Amino acid sequence: MSTLDALMKTHTRAAKARFREDGALGPQRWLLENAEGVRTLFVLATDIDKDAVAALMRAAIKNYGAVRFAMAVEIWTASTDDPSDRRPPSEHPNRGEALFVYGEDVGGDQQSVLMEIKRAPDGTPTLGRAAAPEVTDYQGRFANMFAVGPYN
Repeated sequence: MSTLDALMKTHTRAAKARFREDGALGPQRWLLENAEGVRTLFVLATDIDKDAVAALMRAAIKNYGAVRFAMAVEIWTASTDDPSDRRPPSEHPNRGEALFVYGEDVGGDQQSVLMEIKRAPDGTPTLGRAAAPEVTDYQGRFANMFAVGPYN
C-alpha cells in the first residue's frame, strides 16, 4: 500500500515532466489510489466548470474506492499588502502563474506543492523550485473531498 507522500511525489514528478515537455500542464490531472494501491489517472478538459469537476471527482473517488488522491493544475497567484484587495488572482495586475499539486487522503491529511512558472523575455516558460506551502487546512471545492460538506 502506498502513502500520500508517495502519491504526491509520483504526481508532482509527472506534472513537472509534462510541463517541461509541453511548456504547460494542459488539462487538470487527477491521480486516484485505492486501498489495494491501484492507481487511476483522470485527465479532464480545461473548459469544464470547476463545480462540475468537483462533483465528478467526488463521485470518481467514491466509485473507485479511492483512499487518497493528488491533482495537478496550473493556477494564477497574486499577493498584496492591501487587505481590502479582494480581486481574484486572475484579475490582479501583479499576478503570476504556478503549477500546483494538491493531495489528500481519507484520514484528512493534506499536502501541496507549488512551483512558480517563470517566463523568459521570449515567453519560454520554466518552473521554479518546488515549495510546500505551510497550509494545513485547505478549504474550497477541491479540498476535503472525502468529507461530507457543501460540495458533496
